[in-house]
Amino acid sequence: MIIFKMWSRTKLIFERFTALSRQFSSENASSSVLVDQSNRVTTIGINRPSKRNCLNTSIIEQLKLAFEEFDKSDSSVAVLYGEGGNFCSGFDIDELIEDGPESLENSINYWKINPLCKKPVICAMDGYSVGEGFELALACDLRVIEDTAQMGFFGRRFGAPLVLGSAKRLSLLVGQSRALDLIMTGRALSGVVAHTWGLAARSVATGTALGQSLNLAYSISKYSKSAIEYDCKIFKCSHSDQYDERNFADLKTTVLNDMMENLPKFKQGIGKHGSTKNLYIKPKKSWENDFIEHREKA
Repeated sequence: MIIFKMWSRTKLIFERFTALSRQFSSENASSSVLVDQSNRVTTIGINRPSKRNCLNTSIIEQLKLAFEEFDKSDSSVAVLYGEGGNFCSGFDIDELIEDGPESLENSINYWKINPLCKKPVICAMDGYSVGEGFELALACDLRVIEDTAQMGFFGRRFGAPLVLGSAKRLSLLVGQSRALDLIMTGRALSGVVAHTWGLAARSVATGTALGQSLNLAYSISKYSKSAIEYDCKIFKCSHSDQYDERNFADLKTTVLNDMMENLPKFKQGIGKHGSTKNLYIKPKKSWENDFIEHREKA
């Protein structure tokens, strides 16, 4: 009887996992941008590995939609990555030659003066992150970079300008002299040097950028979503000419209300001495609920 129950439970878990895998594969097989939400973290993947994940008009529009949906979701943090061993190799040269630069430039204009989204975004950088791909990484809040990754403004070789407003972002991160060096020479920068310059929040081993980015995202997602959003907005606006703390009055009220709700947890010992244990309890997934229900009936 015990063996039969164990076999039934294992079979239920396997069937559920197989169904989810088939559903995920069928939904994403033909998609150029892969989106998945797990608890409080959303992953957004550029899925064009045959062309080193270069951007075209369709992918840019899909990325915009993905970030809009992420802002509306319950997720606290997003991880942006590329499939197949490269983050992004910039604009699709074939589309540029065929349609001219106007279509791609028009589709990406919004990101010149606006952040990708309201919530924090972590970029997992592996392989090549060059041209507009490097600019896209700079538009993220944090970067987790593999030590063998290569990045730079390679478009300098055929006269391509920066189109995402990256000059200011880069100079704030590494200083004017180093930023001008990369912009004017178009030379490659390794992941190791990028970390010493301050571009990387984490420098990680080859093949681990996505996993380490997810670890970082989950560690951030434990905290109050409204407080993180408020502090990130204040930080970003403090580097612009539009900074005025009065613009964040409504969000500040929400943050303070959340803080008052969380203070009793600290009184109970949760979060003391720097611990992050039990700050956030993950909701059970549907297959876990099905398993518990099946076990109770057995």
